[in-house]
Amino acid sequence: MNRAMVVGINTYKGCPLQGCVNDAIDVANYLVDFQGFKPEEIRMLTNERATTQEITLRLKWLVKGLVSGDRIVFSYSGHGAQVARREETTGDINGLESVICPIDFNWEPEFMITDKELNQIFRQIPEGVECNWISDSCHSASLTSKDFTPASGLIQTPKSFPMPAGI
Repeated sequence: MNRAMVVGINTYKGCPLQGCVNDAIDVANYLVDFQGFKPEEIRMLTNERATTQEITLRLKWLVKGLVSGDRIVFSYSGHGAQVARREETTGDINGLESVICPIDFNWEPEFMITDKELNQIFRQIPEGVECNWISDSCHSASLTSKDFTPASGLIQTPKSFPMPAGI
């Protein structure tokens, strides 16, 4: 079984982007044209539809009922950020938490998707499932918290590229 969830957000209030919706469309087309995915195996959220609630619901759909041999893809193109990480017991600030910014992002915890939440979702992936996670979200670091270990125990080091010196 193949499943993909593709997100592209351009229309942020006060800080719009260009090209993120095109990225989402390109990823979906690539999966169909070159990777054997069927259009009905892909869920796409763009702009106003890409709310915190809808992205979270679709991520849960993405990882539900997987078995060895399945292939999934999560692609996100939009704003990312880092926010102060607070200790659950004391409320003290302890480092930074990487987040993706849905269209309803407003710096409140209920309107962002944190690295911790993403890791909890992706930990449900059983061994033998091919998972590709693509994030084009500046300022969100790697989006994998230091305690991330998928169910299979195997993970490739996230790849991120430093900004070229000339920029």
